[in-house]
Amino acid sequence: MGGMKDWIIPQDKQFYDLLEESAENVRDGAEFLVHIVENYDDLKNKCHKMKSLEHKGDEITHKIYQLLNTTFITLLSRTKYHVLLHPG
Repeated sequence: MGGMKDWIIPQDKQFYDLLEESAENVRDGAEFLVHIVENYDDLKNKCHKMKSLEHKGDEITHKIYQLLNTTFITLLSRTKYHVLLHPG
């Protein structure tokens, strides 16, 4: 049987996977920006690729917020937390 921590903190690894995907996307965007600065040609296509990386980041962020909204239960009042943490 899970304890209080299991109830409050999601054990689903989807958050970690999405955060890792987001970090990788940020890294890809930074590396591509360096490439653009060092190879200042074909800017139209490079701008399209950068825009697609930005869009991918927005989609990942949206997935994270959707997961947060469906995973966490509305915060309890301070009194209810006190009752849960100090029963009896």
